[in-house]
Amino acid sequence: MIPTSKFINDLKRAGGMTKVKLRRLKGLKWKYPLSLERQYAAAINRFMSKRWKEYVKIAVPMMVPRVDALQDLEPVPGTNGPALGAIVSVSKSLSEFNRRELNTFKKIAIGEVFAEDEPWLKNVLEEWSREQVTLITKATQDMLDTVARRIRDGVKVGKSAKEVTALINADLPGISYRRARIIARDQTAKLNSSLTQGRMTDAGLETYVWDTAQDERVRGDPDGLYPKALPSHFVMQGKICRWDDPTVWLENGEWVKRAGDAPYFHPGMAIMCRCVAVPNWNELEGVDGSDLPAVPEEVEPPTTTEPEQVAERADVGIFADEKTFVDALKSRFEAVKSFNKNWLKDAYNRFSSLSPEIRLVYSK
Repeated sequence: MIPTSKFINDLKRAGGMTKVKLRRLKGLKWKYPLSLERQYAAAINRFMSKRWKEYVKIAVPMMVPRVDALQDLEPVPGTNGPALGAIVSVSKSLSEFNRRELNTFKKIAIGEVFAEDEPWLKNVLEEWSREQVTLITKATQDMLDTVARRIRDGVKVGKSAKEVTALINADLPGISYRRARIIARDQTAKLNSSLTQGRMTDAGLETYVWDTAQDERVRGDPDGLYPKALPSHFVMQGKICRWDDPTVWLENGEWVKRAGDAPYFHPGMAIMCRCVAVPNWNELEGVDGSDLPAVPEEVEPPTTTEPEQVAERADVGIFADEKTFVDALKSRFEAVKSFNKNWLKDAYNRFSSLSPEIRLVYSK
């Protein structure tokens, strides 16, 4: 049974899911927001690099080897300023990117795209933003630990502040970049997955097709870089899954538990997962316009009593019918006798289209 939704009804009105539409829809690929992931990683990296340098500038001259002492020296909270701005900006951009992806499919299916209410969207974006604050704060704390450890090691062996600074700054590019990349990829995929699930289920799609990145980095690929990785995302390629139960897939026409080495979650929800959910358009193959409710016949609104009486009085005399109108003109105006029938017919139609009050004047 195909669930009712605004999209399904629009699809029915557009003639249903034809073979041509189905072929075009299957030819599209649901894109992953890679450019937005990179933008987010760059923003986190800039923020973490700045914070790292602030710690070094304050702590190293004092040679403070304890984390608790460094926390007292922390100049500003961990997610103020650019980092928080990046979180808000990326969340909105990701939402728009995801919406455009689904709208591309919708336009093929129904010919046009209408804005839809998404009451769940605000909660999803807010929850994701809170998670980003937690992760970046944790990354900031880890940087404190690293700075404190480098200072502690330097104090033990009698290194100068200049030497300790050089050691800490040597760690900066690698640590900051790696952490930023992990957070950005993991969290971009998670938000994209949540948005996809919300919008597909809103459209009435109960199932999806699991699509991996299809390269050598896919987990569990026997010929890839991580052949023994568990759970295996490789085994999920092309599998039809349900949004309401991430533990099953479709096999021989029946919903069964996934294999033991398969993931029990939706695409993009595992750490650093690059998989996406593609709409299962076969689910809508039986949708046509035959079960749309009949369009009610238009009923002319009743007119008031007074206009009917005026119109009736107005049609008495020369407006009683076309012949009466023409004979009246010919009897009163000699020149009219030479006019052809089409002109006289047009004159009658024009005068008849006037308001009842004006016709009444001409009748008299």
